Amino acid sequence: MKSKLKALFIAFCLAAVGCSDDGKSAGDAGADTDADTDTDADTDADTDADTDADTDADTDTDTDTDTDTDTDPDDFNFRHIKIWNIGRGLNWIVPEAHDAAYDFFAAHIDVAEAEYEDGVNDLKSRNPNMRVYHYALDVTVCQHSGCFRENDDEPDPPGAKESFFLHFSEDTQIPVTFADGETGSISVTGCSGQITRECRAQVGIWLDYRYVHNQKDPEFRAWKANLLLEEAEPFDGTFLDEHGPGYGYHWPDGAVGGGIVEYGGRTLGEVEAEFNADLVETLTYYKGAYAAQGKFVVINGALYSLNNEMVMDQIKAANGTVAELLHRPNAFDGAQRYLAALDNLDELVAAGSLVNLMDTTCRDIEALSGYTPGLYSSNFERWQMWKLASYYIAREMPDGSTGPGEVFFDPDFCIKFLDPDHALDFIDQWLLAYEADVGDPDGPRDEELFASGPAPEEGAASCDGESDIVRYGVVSRSYGAGNVLVLVRPNDRWDCSDFGDATGVSLDLPSPMRLLMADGTLTEPMSSVLLRNGEAAILFK
Repeated sequence: MKSKLKALFIAFCLAAVGCSDDGKSAGDAGADTDADTDTDADTDADTDADTDADTDADTDTDTDTDTDTDTDPDDFNFRHIKIWNIGRGLNWIVPEAHDAAYDFFAAHIDVAEAEYEDGVNDLKSRNPNMRVYHYALDVTVCQHSGCFRENDDEPDPPGAKESFFLHFSEDTQIPVTFADGETGSISVTGCSGQITRECRAQVGIWLDYRYVHNQKDPEFRAWKANLLLEEAEPFDGTFLDEHGPGYGYHWPDGAVGGGIVEYGGRTLGEVEAEFNADLVETLTYYKGAYAAQGKFVVINGALYSLNNEMVMDQIKAANGTVAELLHRPNAFDGAQRYLAALDNLDELVAAGSLVNLMDTTCRDIEALSGYTPGLYSSNFERWQMWKLASYYIAREMPDGSTGPGEVFFDPDFCIKFLDPDHALDFIDQWLLAYEADVGDPDGPRDEELFASGPAPEEGAASCDGESDIVRYGVVSRSYGAGNVLVLVRPNDRWDCSDFGDATGVSLDLPSPMRLLMADGTLTEPMSSVLLRNGEAAILFK
């Protein structure tokens, strides 16, 4: 079983986060990838920032990170921030790194993934308050062991009935391109009267062919919920991967045929809304079954999580999501789209959903051309500080006034779990800025933009769209009784690829404030801050 799960993880790595064949990360996310770390470090004549300023003696900056005093032992590791990280590499980390890795996770992470009962015990023995979940698939089932198409056939789970699967009503040919770049094809003869295994509906995902479950069948829902809960017995919950709008997004161009018996001969690409409604009903059933056992279920809504009505319906039905690939400074199409995503997030919080604001398990900052260090010491730090500030913009009100849902920050570690020399490098990816206590939010994010206007012409020249009008917008929120100001500038527009000094806009601050740096220190007071395209700032009085 362990080898099968490891194979499944490596398949995920290959498809989603760029790991090598042995499961190692393709890049070292913790490295400082830009030697020019002093680029525009002093953003204004008034700001002459001393990033090494000693702030330890200044007790009014609210940057106390002593978890012995700030942490509620019955709640989270830090009183001001909730942290979720998949941490999938922990499941197979080399033995010599095991204890240190689990010690670190237990002391810093509030929600994490494990695959084995030993992993749950290893985390909860160190931190009983952790929420630990496991990974599962629910919409499809792999045809081969470990989800690798070259492996042995995978038999149906015990109790499976043919009615639990969708079936092609006509002869069907589907071209497939797998995550490893290899191509294949599916050829299925349509059902002739009775449904059989031979005419099951299929798609190709990651590194294997999949059968698609029949979400219409109430008996399937009960059967699948029981299977999932049996697997979840030692865990607090389950993460259901591979969710998106309907299921037609897996239906490739060039497919021939594809009519589905259970949907009156229409293809998956033609029944998106109907399939989605059936899936929502299934997820609602799972939520109730899990809640009855005191457990939670979340789906991987990925980058669709906050911009697609069908996926929003799935998230609310399950009561949670991991928003993979979404939470990054270049993912939003301008300030208005960013605000719309935040509105959707508020909707999920009001509905009681858990939301992990995730980027990727191995970030690709190094490959993002033009993403400079800006206010910080490296482009890695700038990227992470944008995500931290954006989390504070999105965070629910701790008094529950915005709803019972919870929003989590994700540091997105890249864990080289099979490399004895670098298995603990992910610890160096932790920024002390995460521990700087910003206090409680003074209220929801500010309704009016802190600043907006036409983007600087030189910076806007990188935008490839037809319109010549490119506008920037800065979203703000106040924390700590007005002592902390959070500013977030999302990507000016989806096609703007310049993130350097030419895009910078000088913003006047309400009073002299000090910028929180990635290492947890504060700069000297500044009266204004230069904020670039896709940049953020957390400022203390």
